[in-house]
Amino acid sequence: MPSPDFSMVEPERRPEVARRIQVIESFLKSPGRRSAAAHAAQLGLKISHFYRLVRIWSERKQPQEMAKATRRRSGYRHAKGLDDAQLALVRGTEAGMPDDAVLEHVLKRIYGHAEAMGIAFPSRPTVRAAAAAARRQRLAGRPAGVGLVIDHCAVRMAVDWKGTSVAPIATLVLDLERRMVVGAALSTSMGNARSTCLAMIDALGRVAADQDVFPASARLPIEMDIDEAADWQDLIAALERHGVQRTGSDLPRLPGGRRTVALLGKDVNGIGFMARTTHRPPETRCGIGDVVDLEEAQDYVRAKLIGPQDDAALSRIPKTSRDALRQELRTLAGG
Repeated sequence: MPSPDFSMVEPERRPEVARRIQVIESFLKSPGRRSAAAHAAQLGLKISHFYRLVRIWSERKQPQEMAKATRRRSGYRHAKGLDDAQLALVRGTEAGMPDDAVLEHVLKRIYGHAEAMGIAFPSRPTVRAAAAAARRQRLAGRPAGVGLVIDHCAVRMAVDWKGTSVAPIATLVLDLERRMVVGAALSTSMGNARSTCLAMIDALGRVAADQDVFPASARLPIEMDIDEAADWQDLIAALERHGVQRTGSDLPRLPGGRRTVALLGKDVNGIGFMARTTHRPPETRCGIGDVVDLEEAQDYVRAKLIGPQDDAALSRIPKTSRDALRQELRTLAGG
């Protein structure tokens, strides 16, 4: 079967639709009532809803039809919930923070301005949708996912560490607007500059070679909190040499998965995140499930978490710079 064309599906919906198509294709290889129940459970759907999706996909093979059938009732909402004064405040605030990669920071300032001005606002998801739309309009001609963030989070699985079963730490490159993982690397110790290099190498390698349509002057913001380790500075310098502008804080310890859970939830396609466990030392970070090789676990996590990379945020960096950055990051990672 040829690869589905997701060009008619909103970027933030593509990972969800791709996952459902993958599960449905798996079901079609071994149909039956028990198989349907198991596959429906994978998607968190009632079996009647699952059969409806199977019928739609079998008849039409069009991802956009699947998107219509799986449209969420919550999450991003249309900006029609705002009046002209509210929209003006949202757009003005967003335009005044062009270098801040984190949309939540924009929302916080919007609500601060609104309170000071005595302007009432509707629900947070509605305002967030309006801010995201304003950002896309301002960045016309650039991909929707313009803000990236690095996070580190323990994963609910088991790998070997000195003969002991431990839960690995995933260093993740998160696309804030598309609400998805675009790069990942696993380690048995807490995330660090090296694991961040490996996660960025993974993310850069997923950008299609023909996604090279943005001006060389464009710089991609990435929020990357760091600790006191010296090797972060080499990584930051490499990123900035090749068009990635680091924002973020210098902290006593690295972030521990709260951003991941807030953005994606505690479970994504069978991968469980354990933010409260992240900062534990390996000997007390007990693994869950059968012990597998770290590299095998990393391949599995990447396959489950990372969806199609159409309009990837990293495509804002010209291909020559992406290739040079990947090579430099490989050197920094020691491989």
